[in-house]
Amino acid sequence: MRLMILILTLFSTHALATWQAHWLVDGVDFQERQRHTIYLQLLNDEAIAGVIHLEPVTAKGLFIEQTSNFWQYGSFQQGNQTLAQAVLRFDIYPSSDGDFTLPSATIQVGRGENAITINSQPKTFSVAKLPIESRGKIVSSKVALSQTATDVDITAGGVVTRSIKLEVNDLPGHFINDLPPLTQIEHVELRTGYSATNTITNRSELSGSRTTDYHYRFEQKGNYTLPPVHLEWWDSNTQQVKTLDLKAIEVTVAPAPPLPLSQRLEIMMLESKQWLEDNQWLLFLGLLIIGVTVNCRAALTLRFKLLRSRVSQLSSHEDYQAIKTAILVATSSQPTAKKHLYRWLSHQRVYDVLAHDYVSTEQDGVNIERFQTCKLILLQVQNRWAARYRLKPLNHD
Repeated sequence: MRLMILILTLFSTHALATWQAHWLVDGVDFQERQRHTIYLQLLNDEAIAGVIHLEPVTAKGLFIEQTSNFWQYGSFQQGNQTLAQAVLRFDIYPSSDGDFTLPSATIQVGRGENAITINSQPKTFSVAKLPIESRGKIVSSKVALSQTATDVDITAGGVVTRSIKLEVNDLPGHFINDLPPLTQIEHVELRTGYSATNTITNRSELSGSRTTDYHYRFEQKGNYTLPPVHLEWWDSNTQQVKTLDLKAIEVTVAPAPPLPLSQRLEIMMLESKQWLEDNQWLLFLGLLIIGVTVNCRAALTLRFKLLRSRVSQLSSHEDYQAIKTAILVATSSQPTAKKHLYRWLSHQRVYDVLAHDYVSTEQDGVNIERFQTCKLILLQVQNRWAARYRLKPLNHD
């Protein structure tokens, strides 16, 4: 029994030793931010007949794209030995310059208990740096930029959709970044819409595209210009910066026609409903005031009459008249001040005006000294109020 286990172990070890897996990167001139094709090679000294499964491969700083799920079978000459070969193609895109390492790939051949797992050795390679002028730009052998637009003769409130398509060789569509933000236009609302990517492969050739919609909403009538678009990119063939430009688009916006009466009424009702919802407290307060006014109308009317009577009594009071006269004398012109003073003195039954110190005669008639007049009038008011509260002698005869 032990001999049988030993024989099976040796046979299994021999079987595993016949499998090999390698990354094929020799001879590839790697440069940053460009597409490079590499292969994963699987070798065996016997024909490869089992189903091959590969675990996903990822590496920091490397965008690794498996271009096909189908292994290519053939033979490989290793020294004097001919081995069965299966290769799988990958495209890699280094994000920067420096040294990178392809991780160990885990390959499973066969299924169930008879499945065999093979691990490749990690592979390190160097990536060359591009000139400083290429920083922040798309790197490719060919870049194209195009645009389309919907109807540019619209009415106010309408939208013009501008679709810009960016096509890049040797770069999948999902690796293409959006364009830089477009220039804003005054009185125009700009929103970025749907962005779609596409990748086309034909044998060893690959190209990708990204189409982005930009929606311009025009609220006011007039003539507008959608600004031109400028893009710089790095040509990997000529090692130079190249530019692409899209022309400006002219848009004519006509005034919007008035809405039908039914729609205007509907909008008015919606706005009224919204206002009521936002100002419920104000509506409640108004209804409360109206209710209190209706229920207390008789009491409020009586209070108003009493208040009016009180105001009338106050306006005829001698102290009120004195204070009012002092204010009018101080703020009015000399002729007007004389009239107010004469009227007040007549109420006081004073007719000898020149007998007072604050009145003098000049060539143009009687002259009033404003400050002295106001002082004496207010002093008279003060004396009347003080007399009300002055204590009288108890033994006064």
